[in-house]
Amino acid sequence: MRAVFRGLRESLAMTGVGRIERTRGILICFIGIDGSGKSTLAHYARDLLLAQGIPTNLVWGGYELYFLGPMVRTVRKVVMKHSGGSQDYPRYQQSLERIGKARLLFTVYQYLLVLEYVVQVAIKIGAPLLLGRNVVSDRYVFDTAVSISANFGLSVDEQRHLTDWLLRVCPKPDLVFCVDVPATLAMTRKDDIPSIEYVSRRRECYRNMLGQYGIELIDGSNNLGQVKAQLEARLRRLWATTEQDRAAGA
Repeated sequence: MRAVFRGLRESLAMTGVGRIERTRGILICFIGIDGSGKSTLAHYARDLLLAQGIPTNLVWGGYELYFLGPMVRTVRKVVMKHSGGSQDYPRYQQSLERIGKARLLFTVYQYLLVLEYVVQVAIKIGAPLLLGRNVVSDRYVFDTAVSISANFGLSVDEQRHLTDWLLRVCPKPDLVFCVDVPATLAMTRKDDIPSIEYVSRRRECYRNMLGQYGIELIDGSNNLGQVKAQLEARLRRLWATTEQDRAAGA
């Protein structure tokens, strides 16, 4: 394994044509529902790379409220007032979906959210990549698309359109791992998930993306040692592909 990462580290220092032979760093993303274990694996991947001397940043790649905070909090307040609060998740979800059906209002709301998120991605992920730094991202554009889709009842096609647009304006990841677990297991791992319906709805949105965007599935319900071994094996395959690219470009 040390030899694998030694070769990977050497290739990252080179320029040229290939998946890793370039000045831009590599971007590895972990996505999935709350309680799936993606944060644990993101930290492990970062630590694994750093232990081999490969410069790597770990970032939280989800959407964070900044300038739009007052607007979003106002929307939530109105929704909770008409739905009885987020404790009654089905009614709360129905209220959000009514906003989604108000096309003009929702279009403006979504545009502002996405615009702020794209700026965050450019600062936290885009800039380090351009400087040659490698990035492991805990959540990414896929999670933001899932959150919007699940909250406002977007169709599968609408979710795909939003994801496609985000990937056109944000850095394209080199590896994407979707860490998947049953909703019932996720509920036992985290005590701040509103309801089983909340996490089940989001899991369905993630599973709608499987087979697209090069997303690779990790079964987060497996033994952690097995999951880590799967991750390490995938990095070995990445290195093998890099070697082939280097040989082809020689």
